[in-house]
Amino acid sequence: MKNLVKFLFLILGLLIGITSLNQKVTAASFPLGIANNFKFFAPGTVTLEHSISSNTINSKIAANKLSVDKDQANDFYQTANLNPALVLGSVDSNDDSTGSYLIRSISQLMGNQSSFIADNIPSSSSSLNTANGSYLWSYNWNSPANITSNFQSFTNRKNIQFSTVASYFNSLDSEIPASDNAAAAFTTATTQLRALSTYYADSQANVINGTYVDNTGIERFDISLPDNYQTPPLYTLNVDSTAKGISIHITNQNSNESGPYFIVNWKNRSTFNWTDQNSYSITTDGNNYENLDWASHVINNFPDSQTVRLSNSAGTGEEFLGSIFAPKSSDVILGNYGTEKTPQYITNVISGGNIEVWMNGAAINNIISTDFPKPADTTPQIKSVEFSSGSSTGTVSSNNGSSTLSKTNDNPTSANILVQDLNNNNLYVKANDNTAWTKVAEQNGRFKINDISHLKNKGYNNNINVVGNLAATESNNLVSFGLKLQRINTLTFAISSADNASSINNSNIITSFTATVNENGNLTAKIPNVTFNSVPLGSKNIFLAYPVNSASTSQPTIEINDDLGASNNVLNLSLEVGDTVDSTNTTSEFSKFLKNMLSNKFNQAESFKTTVDLTNFSGSDSISWSLSLSGLANNNDLLKEVTPGDYTTSLHWTMSLSDQSSS
Repeated sequence: MKNLVKFLFLILGLLIGITSLNQKVTAASFPLGIANNFKFFAPGTVTLEHSISSNTINSKIAANKLSVDKDQANDFYQTANLNPALVLGSVDSNDDSTGSYLIRSISQLMGNQSSFIADNIPSSSSSLNTANGSYLWSYNWNSPANITSNFQSFTNRKNIQFSTVASYFNSLDSEIPASDNAAAAFTTATTQLRALSTYYADSQANVINGTYVDNTGIERFDISLPDNYQTPPLYTLNVDSTAKGISIHITNQNSNESGPYFIVNWKNRSTFNWTDQNSYSITTDGNNYENLDWASHVINNFPDSQTVRLSNSAGTGEEFLGSIFAPKSSDVILGNYGTEKTPQYITNVISGGNIEVWMNGAAINNIISTDFPKPADTTPQIKSVEFSSGSSTGTVSSNNGSSTLSKTNDNPTSANILVQDLNNNNLYVKANDNTAWTKVAEQNGRFKINDISHLKNKGYNNNINVVGNLAATESNNLVSFGLKLQRINTLTFAISSADNASSINNSNIITSFTATVNENGNLTAKIPNVTFNSVPLGSKNIFLAYPVNSASTSQPTIEINDDLGASNNVLNLSLEVGDTVDSTNTTSEFSKFLKNMLSNKFNQAESFKTTVDLTNFSGSDSISWSLSLSGLANNNDLLKEVTPGDYTTSLHWTMSLSDQSSS
């Protein structure tokens, strides 16, 4: 039995989203990740070697271990108060290169109000190594009283907010468990930084191609900045593996704005060795930036290097500048003993192993600019879904959001899915509560479903719901009326590492995004404005028909338009005949006669009815109909009782939908 529906309001149930069970390690949201605010960052040892003169180190140092040249420990100091100034895995009193004089160095190194973090420190002054007495004496720590007093002063400098390396790293939104030991925390941090280095190496953001100049081995990069820019752009420079240096030439720089920023990728170099035979320069026509200014605008990325060594004896403007981002390296070495000094325009130094710094009077205070653009999140994401039908569009920008389209003429509804960093994964979709997924194909670099109704086998809902009536209108002798319709579908998209749809499960779904589309449209019928003209009764024969002209052989048509297209519904149209009235608007005996004739004619009580199956209906169509009574004898019993005169009969059309389910 068909279930007749005239008005139906749909109540949507709750949709259960898919929760990703696999976690992806991501770098903190800073240009240099978790190491962004550290001058030196290494999971191994940071060694501060020989110094010609005193050096101010007003930036943080993070390392599993710190070593300071015992002869020069009092030559390194901080004037800024940093909390923490040092983040160390341990302060080892038994190591000849770091023992008791390191404690003295740490006390000297930090500003007056600075603090340090270390997972492991000597338990008491009595545990200090006294074998290096001469060094203790040189810093007036030779007497037990001074050793005890200074050790207490040292322990008082420990950070009171964070007791361990991992707890501090965890506070930086690094996803590093606060319960980890120092070695594990540095290992995880390095894994994050290596992922960020790979991201920069693969970046396609504003890539500038270089050219060689005069066979000098210097690769030149020409950059013309956008007119009247307000936000300094970020450029990616991929340096040829054979280049001996780079020369960046900037034009059209806004003198009132900051200069641009650079990711400089030094790829395919297992060993990177820079001396005063190499050259690094940045020139511009827009401001008076010096190398020290540019240094905080440059990240030098070494995605393939095991060893990075930089030194310079010339002290010219051609020195290497910017940060050293080498989280895959074993060693980063700056400067050398004697005349080979550390380049003075180096900012952050990040290694995957150890860092060795020969100070040699280098100015080493600067770190990367706080305005350096943050890297994009490298986690695969579904950013939005744009639904479109004809000229109507709507975008779902947040998970579990919805969009409403005004459809016309059964235009298909498409879905454009904006995906970020799909990497080597795949995009899948399913509709409503269906359990079957299907892969979304990439079309010219975009993910698009041309017609979401093609997901019929993946849970697509084809039912139409009536949500209101359209007021009848009349134009050009046509009466238009109809129903307001709606169809609702909820699509769930998922990025998965699975190679095919049948292999998808919660463990390989990286992220998901649910979007609901409400398709609104009308189902209308246009019917000729039918009236039975005044009919004179009492003659031998009467002719009652539409068209009134009996000579006409054409039948009127009902034009049907369905904006939502094919559905599981049936359209029901009925023509109901009202009472017949005379000239005084009084119901006459003719009503009984006419209704009786119609009942006999159509085998239905007092109406003309037709149905249209919408299962394969598309857009618009028309059906023919006729209503004709002719050749009635004037000796009809009912007709004899009718007083001759002029009568008027009203006709009413009605429309409804029924679904095709049966009980």
